[in-house]
Amino acid sequence: MVNINEFTVCLHCGFSKDIVRNQMSAINTLQDKYNIHWNNRIDRHPYTYPSFSEMMNENIITSKTEWIITINDRVRLVPEEITRLINLLEEGYSCVFMWNAGFMGFSKELIRKIGWWDERFLEGGYEDRDWVIRLKENNVSLYESIESNYDLSFRSPLNGPPGVDKSFPHWMKKYELRHSDKIIKTLGEEDYPEYIRMLGKSRPDIRKNWKSWNQSMLHVNYGNRESGSSIINKRTIVAFKSVDRCPITGTEGNAFLKFDSPLAGGFIKENEIRNERIYPLTLTFYPESSLVMVNERIPPSTLFSKYFYRSGSIPALVNHFKLLSEHLITVLKFKSVLEIGCNDFTLLKCFHDKGYSVLGIDPSDVSYENKISERSLINDFFSHKLSEKIKDDIGKFDLILSTNSFAHIDDILDTSKGINNILSDEGSFIFEVHWIGTVLKKFQFPFIYHEHIYYYTAKALIALLSQVGMDVYHIDSIDMHGGSIRVYSCKKGFKPINNSVKEFLIEEKNLGLYSFTVFKDFSSKVKLYAKSLKRCLENVKKSNKRIVGYGASGQSTTFLNLLGIGKDLIDFLVDDSPLKMGMFSPGTHLPIKSCKEINPETDVVLILAYTFASDIIKNIGNCEYIIPLPRIEHVKNDRK
Repeated sequence: MVNINEFTVCLHCGFSKDIVRNQMSAINTLQDKYNIHWNNRIDRHPYTYPSFSEMMNENIITSKTEWIITINDRVRLVPEEITRLINLLEEGYSCVFMWNAGFMGFSKELIRKIGWWDERFLEGGYEDRDWVIRLKENNVSLYESIESNYDLSFRSPLNGPPGVDKSFPHWMKKYELRHSDKIIKTLGEEDYPEYIRMLGKSRPDIRKNWKSWNQSMLHVNYGNRESGSSIINKRTIVAFKSVDRCPITGTEGNAFLKFDSPLAGGFIKENEIRNERIYPLTLTFYPESSLVMVNERIPPSTLFSKYFYRSGSIPALVNHFKLLSEHLITVLKFKSVLEIGCNDFTLLKCFHDKGYSVLGIDPSDVSYENKISERSLINDFFSHKLSEKIKDDIGKFDLILSTNSFAHIDDILDTSKGINNILSDEGSFIFEVHWIGTVLKKFQFPFIYHEHIYYYTAKALIALLSQVGMDVYHIDSIDMHGGSIRVYSCKKGFKPINNSVKEFLIEEKNLGLYSFTVFKDFSSKVKLYAKSLKRCLENVKKSNKRIVGYGASGQSTTFLNLLGIGKDLIDFLVDDSPLKMGMFSPGTHLPIKSCKEINPETDVVLILAYTFASDIIKNIGNCEYIIPLPRIEHVKNDRK
């Protein structure tokens, strides 16, 4: 996380000196917090500058500081929004857009990485889109505001000054003015194909004046209409930040797997397909802690606001939670239970029904809709700050649980501090997570997606919890989710550490989990597997049979997108969840139907939910199957 104390503000597109003075006066109120420099370009182009891009580049090259904020004076930004913009840059975003490119912040390092502004390809006010394409192609983290606060007390085009038509599509396709103090960015209404006609067309008024350093870094053949069209139509504005250092040791790691993916659980309706967002995903190994981590961070509000996963819809998981609760009641003494990531309360209900005091912490709409009572849920993200409030209002807990959610938390160190803060002295924090050893041994690459930020070794978990004053005292292997671990932890020194912990560390070392080589080999194996499976599916299609994918889940999203398998090989997906019927799969946009749509005479079922393959084959019966993992198996079940 960077600390920004000094930046340059570049005002541009000046309409009047009064507006410029008002802008500067408002922003200068922040001089007690920041050292602010000014580098204004207040004369309107094309009189002074042949293009907007040329003016932006002059701003950049002549600014004295590393960090730059450019501001369009059409709408005056309130000082609080400058602070918010700076905070977002400090969080790790490489670029922050507000009101399209009207207000934006970035560093000169970003220009060194992706190149200068260039108006020759997407003109007419869309040169910023050319820049956004380059941001995405370079996996740069971009934040673009949907809603920001502005002061509209003076005349501007959005207030309708003389000579400006408010219906002009350049403005109104992008923005909606509400309540006179909010501008809402309506990304979904931008019609990019409408502007394809401008691709490959050079601006006559800037052709002669264009400087040699102002070159496009796209390397795209814009003379080819289809090439340009493809880039624009697939382009999506991404909102994520990149975290490169290990949260446990603060050291850098070695990336071994990279691909683009939608949100794993981002099942969409047909009319939402064109606005779907695609994000880069980089998996990195950190040798000092032996942690594996996804570097890209999608805002939790994006990940969990519309969440399809429901524990109670998976019979095997319902039974697993029942057995877990019975086991813990037998081996531990406790009165109160808190679960982090309680989802639909399937696990907590097992304790509640036996008279235990329960509290769930979960930000999703699923938890809110399924809460046991108003007092049983805090519909928020868990943090150390929230733990202080819980401790003051309710007290400490004897048993804290997290089942398949401890790997989803961005600031895992802060969360661990919060857990230790509200755990009673004799209490236990017990959590289930996917073990990276299982991922490698069973070739479980479909478990890799943005929501699963961390892929733990026992070594990494011991180091993490030790930092906050906790011990790992027992580890069990469990079959759930294809092979996970159940980790028992407590306040440091309160329980003896048994042999299971030492045995796990020995096994990890023997598997090579503390060396980058094993992860590099895993990446190569994924690439070879993709080729093999595609050949298998292509052979099936040659026999004029339909291929139906069984299981629409986060794992199937990664499986299909990472391997590049889509509509050319799979006809549709089926799933047991009624919530997904009529939806489309993320990225591949395959329709999701009922299992009743399977025709055993003409269909081959690709079992994407491969960990439940035996149950699926038993339920469907006489059909032809492909079980893709841990190795490709072509099975013909002739049971009548």
